[in-house]
Amino acid sequence: MYVVTEVRTTGIGSRLLTRVVEAALTAKLSVLRLETTEFLPDAQRLYRAKGFVPCPAYGPYVSNPINLYFERWLTK
Repeated sequence: MYVVTEVRTTGIGSRLLTRVVEAALTAKLSVLRLETTEFLPDAQRLYRAKGFVPCPAYGPYVSNPINLYFERWLTK
């Protein structure tokens, strides 16, 4: 997910992420994971505000000093 700079203060990122979480809950997924970079502090704040916490690199991602990884365990 990437929101262009011009609309970052409109709340669209928050609404998109809320919909993703809702869809994951409906699909009975147990965890959501995402990757961002240290150069996107707005994204980091959004993810934390939505309950995501830092986690190690996962899947095909290789640990990299500028990449940051987050996850949110889902329970209903």
